Amino acid sequence: MLAATTGAGTGQAASAAHPIIFGAAADNQAQVTAHEKVLGRHMEGVRDYKSWGSPLFSSNQTWMRDTGHTLFLSIKAQRSSGARVKFADIAAAKAGSTLYNDMVSMATQIKAYRNTVYIIFNHEPEASGSNANGTGPQFAAAWRNFVTIMRAQRVTNAKYVATFTGYGFTRKDTKNVSYYYPGDTYVDAVAADVYNWGSCRSQPWTPMSSLVAGIKAWGAVHPTKPLMLMEWGSVEDKQVPGRKAQWIKDVDALFKQPAYGQFTALLQWGGLNINANCPFNYSTSATATAAWAAMGRDPAYTLNPA
Repeated sequence: MLAATTGAGTGQAASAAHPIIFGAAADNQAQVTAHEKVLGRHMEGVRDYKSWGSPLFSSNQTWMRDTGHTLFLSIKAQRSSGARVKFADIAAAKAGSTLYNDMVSMATQIKAYRNTVYIIFNHEPEASGSNANGTGPQFAAAWRNFVTIMRAQRVTNAKYVATFTGYGFTRKDTKNVSYYYPGDTYVDAVAADVYNWGSCRSQPWTPMSSLVAGIKAWGAVHPTKPLMLMEWGSVEDKQVPGRKAQWIKDVDALFKQPAYGQFTALLQWGGLNINANCPFNYSTSATATAAWAAMGRDPAYTLNPA
């Protein structure tokens, strides 16, 4: 199940002939089946999150593989204990070192998965949560060494998706994506995590077209790289019932426009709400749930509808 089957990099709008991978965040079989119950159909894409040094696959991920789901696996440079793994140390890891052996173990696990898996090394590295890991150039060097080791271990079933915040593509400081990008040779696709925060952060109501303007402009300069959304969502407008549902309907329409043909995957945030005042799940209202389900049943978003 490769993004190339969706017309990646061809600039063709999402359609029944060139569907986008549609999905949501889920860690286990129960969460996937809960999403599918809402959709009333198979959900292709699954975004999962792992810590550095923790097992990457369990019976849940094997079930996902065997039931025709495409796995997008985030690996944070942070151990399950909370200890940060420095980008500079990953970049400098040599054969025989603990960090090198960690990456060899990951390579072994990925190969044993025996299906294409999209690997996201430390998503949103330019966000404040990754400041303790290191700088942009250090992240880029760590990414290159990570991929180099995967290749040296003959991992052939991995695709590498560099994933940033939407803001990272437009900000004017050293947190701009340009300081973090590892280079085209080491990246198969580029993604953003984007949210309409609305009043929960005293921000204006923002359409998806504005949220993805930065990555879309970046893609125009890198036309051979597929673009993806690894997380996306909106809050409700407490003053305007149904506004979130309409926002989702607009997302559905947006990515079917030819100008957005470089996008090949859209994975909605379906995990825990870290901030209870800013719930992004599609389940925040009956109308939002219906809009998300309708989008997932749209032929433009039904790749491999098993």
